[in-house]
Amino acid sequence: MYGELVYSTLTGSAELVSLLSEYSGEPSIFERSAPEGVPFRYVVYRIDRYGVDGAISRFNLVIDLFDYGLNATGAQRAVTIIENLFKYKTFHTEQLSNIRHFEADIIPVPEPDHRAIHYSVRFEARATEKEWLENLS
Repeated sequence: MYGELVYSTLTGSAELVSLLSEYSGEPSIFERSAPEGVPFRYVVYRIDRYGVDGAISRFNLVIDLFDYGLNATGAQRAVTIIENLFKYKTFHTEQLSNIRHFEADIIPVPEPDHRAIHYSVRFEARATEKEWLENLS
């Protein structure tokens, strides 16, 4: 459910989508891995969940942007859009209340080919378990 909210947030940005390639008629935004042969510029995201601390679930949302070429302007613009889409954004799911994202770490990832462009945008997120909240009343 959280992953669906991430996907809909990314695809809901017309500006971001205009900067990405298409694959099978859809914006090139993928969960966990990109299919073989997807054209550049594309996004891959993943959500890593860490242990629950009391009633608080902790996550890392990692969004990687991949591009290829000698000019990184479009990739840098896309990364800025991604940062602004999620910074301090709050989501709600059936299981989790107030999935809150914090400041992003934006990391340029070195690649062996100097024309390969790879940025990793990482958000820490925390959420309250709804079941715990319901048991309080």
